[in-house]
Amino acid sequence: MQRLARVGLEQYNWEAIELFHHYDDIVAVLNRYLPPSTTNILARPEVKNNMVEWYSELQGQPELLDVHSTRYAEANALVVQRLTSIDALVSELLQKEAIEPAIAAYLKQFTHIVKQYDIQIYSVNQQPVITGWGLKDITAEQTPPVTEAKTPRRWLLPLLLFTLAILGFLGWLFLTPSVPETVKIEPMVPKNCRKVEKPADIPQLAIIFNNATGMKYTLLESKAAINAFDEKLQQQILPQADIDYMDRQPNRSVAAKEAVTHLINDIPNAVDIGLVELQSCVSKSPDVSAAISHGIFTGAQRTELKNKVQNMTVRDHRVPGTPIYEGIEKALTLLDGKKREALIVLITEGNGDCTERKICTLMESVAKERPKLKVNIVSINSPWNVTDCLAKSTGGQIFDHDMTSQEKLTDAIKQAMKPVQQEICE
Repeated sequence: MQRLARVGLEQYNWEAIELFHHYDDIVAVLNRYLPPSTTNILARPEVKNNMVEWYSELQGQPELLDVHSTRYAEANALVVQRLTSIDALVSELLQKEAIEPAIAAYLKQFTHIVKQYDIQIYSVNQQPVITGWGLKDITAEQTPPVTEAKTPRRWLLPLLLFTLAILGFLGWLFLTPSVPETVKIEPMVPKNCRKVEKPADIPQLAIIFNNATGMKYTLLESKAAINAFDEKLQQQILPQADIDYMDRQPNRSVAAKEAVTHLINDIPNAVDIGLVELQSCVSKSPDVSAAISHGIFTGAQRTELKNKVQNMTVRDHRVPGTPIYEGIEKALTLLDGKKREALIVLITEGNGDCTERKICTLMESVAKERPKLKVNIVSINSPWNVTDCLAKSTGGQIFDHDMTSQEKLTDAIKQAMKPVQQEICE
C-alpha cells in the first residue's frame, strides 16, 4: 500500500469524516459484488491527528492528473461510470433485501459526497484513484497559491532571465559544431490482448459446478483421509460425530463458490458465461435430470451470476454418484465450440455418473463435431480416472493436485479458466 496524498483535517467536511470510519464496510460490499477495478478507485483515508492520509493498494508510480487535461476528463468519466454501477448495485441489493439498510446508506452517502465535492484523480498503473472525496476545496489545500512580491516592476526579473536565455542559446548555436543527432527509437511493445473482428471470435465459458453431497466435505482433509472415510461410510460404521467432523468448515462447496465469485472478475466482460449446477443423483434413469442449467450471463449480468453462484446449496441427503453426463449435455447447449472457441470448466469432487452412461463415447463424438471446445476439470481432493476422457478428448487439463486450502483451490480454478482470461482488444 502506498500513500498518495496528505492534507489537513480541518478543511474536511465533517459528514465525510464520519464516513471514513465505514470505509471497510463499503469496500467489503464492493469486493463481493463488483470487480476490483471499481473498488480500486477509492483511495483509503486514514485519519492521523489533524491530518488525513490517502492510500492505494495499486502498485506503480502515482501521477496527479491536471484537472484541465484530457486525461483527467477521461479518468473522471470512468469514475462517474463506476459510481453509477455502485448506485445500481445498492438499488438492486435493497430490492432483494440482500444488504443491511445502514450499509446501503453509507454507500449512497459516499457516492453523493464524491459527486458533490471536489476530488483529485491520480493515475496509478493506468487506473484512476480518487482522493479528497468530502473536501470542499481540495485544490486550495493541496496547492497553496504563490504570493507575489508587491512591486510595480515585478516583470523586470522574468524579462532579464528570458533575455539571458536567448543570448545563451544563440551563443551555443553558433559556437557548437554541427553533429548529426542520433535518435533512439524505442520498440513498440504489442499489447497482450485477444484480437477479435466479429462477435464470433469472442470465446465462451461454461462453468459446471458440482453441488452433490460430497461437496459438503471439508477442504482440509487429504485424498487418502477422504477415501478412508467414504469406505467406512458405505459400510455404515461411522458415528455422527465423525460425519460432522468431515463436514466442518471450510468445506469444498463454500471454498469453490468463493473462488469462482472472485475469479469471475478476471474474465473479460465480452465473454459470456454459462452456469450449470450438478445436484445429487436422484435416479439411474436418464429421464430424471439432476443437473440444472441456469443459462448464459453476459458481462452486464456479472452481479447476477455471482449471486446465483453464492446462493447454490449442497443436497442434504447422501446419494452416491454425480450427474456429470447430464451436466455436460446441458453445458453443450450453451456453447458453440464449432466455429467459436468454447471452454467448459468442471468443478467437482467426484467422477461417477449416476446413469452409468458411456460419457467417453459422448465426448469422443463431441470432440469431432466441436474442434474448438476444451474441457478443463478441477477435481477437489478426489481421485479422477473414470472420466479422464472429458479433458483428454478435447485437449483439456485435469487439475487434481493437493487443494487443502482456499488459496490452492482458487489457484487451480484460475488455471482452469486461463484460456478465456485474456483481455479483449478494443
